[in-house]
Amino acid sequence: MAFFEKERHRQARRNAPPLAELSEAQIKLAADMYFAHLLEEDEELRLSGFEGESFEEFAEWLDVLDEENRAEFARGMISEFFLEEAAEVLTWDTVDLRLVDDSPSWIRLVRAIYAARIKADEMIRRRNRGDVIETPKPVAAIEKQPAKPTLEDAKQFYINEKVSGTEFAQKKRKNRLEALMRTVKAALGDVPCLPDWTVDDAYKVRDYMLNKGTLKASSVRRELNDLKGIFSLYKEKKLRSMDNPFSGLDLPKSAVSDKDAREPLPANVLNATRALVLERANPDLKLIWRLLEGTGCRLAEVTGLRRQDIVLDVQCPHLRIIPHEGRMLLRDAMCLWLGMHS
Repeated sequence: MAFFEKERHRQARRNAPPLAELSEAQIKLAADMYFAHLLEEDEELRLSGFEGESFEEFAEWLDVLDEENRAEFARGMISEFFLEEAAEVLTWDTVDLRLVDDSPSWIRLVRAIYAARIKADEMIRRRNRGDVIETPKPVAAIEKQPAKPTLEDAKQFYINEKVSGTEFAQKKRKNRLEALMRTVKAALGDVPCLPDWTVDDAYKVRDYMLNKGTLKASSVRRELNDLKGIFSLYKEKKLRSMDNPFSGLDLPKSAVSDKDAREPLPANVLNATRALVLERANPDLKLIWRLLEGTGCRLAEVTGLRRQDIVLDVQCPHLRIIPHEGRMLLRDAMCLWLGMHS
């Protein structure tokens, strides 16, 4: 089981977008592994008795290279050789990190690799004098950062926790969410891991939807609400330190027509309507009004309720708004609290 768990995490890291930067711990891990590798190579050479090589030439060549490496390190230079060495170390199983090509961390990583080479050469020079220098053990992989959760992880968690109803309703909802993921991918290219999302990323997704020209403003708002819900659920249940980039994000005023704009009823209109209904309407309509005002349901959702949809014997009484034969709803199953309005 441990093997499969390790492989699952490795595949998750490989499929995740490259890192924008490396942490200090990740850079230290790469440098420590490189240092241990150099001393291990030297130990293997000595175990062979310098077979096929001259000890004197080896020691002389070490001094020449060490002098050149120190000169470059002192001047802040970066050679093609050490850049390739740094890139190679990142691919090792004990490191296994991916870094974007233009990351500022490359300079710090290569400098750390230079330093590891200089320290290793100093240890090797001491071995040449007969000092006992142990080859360090490989650094434990537990120092590595765990794989960050992705938007795909959050979407699947949302489906598991929130998507319900008939098989047809579930399939329809899942297809919509899959289409939403494709839209996000088209808008951003490389989709950030959940903790790396910014408000700018959310704006890019919103503006991409608006500029497609195939979605109404109301549809874009619905898609943004879906993304906000996915982030919100994962934040609440799994990663409280994460920000929700879609929280508070709305459409620009220029994108919403007067026809699409839905402002809440002013208090004076609501009060007058309530008084009129309660004074003149029949008992059935009065009950319907109370449900409409107290829950925000649509008229068809209230008038189409069945007795089994009214749940009272629980801590939070609620309505079950679900489709019935002869009445299909535009929204999937949901619960609307009645406790404050009963």
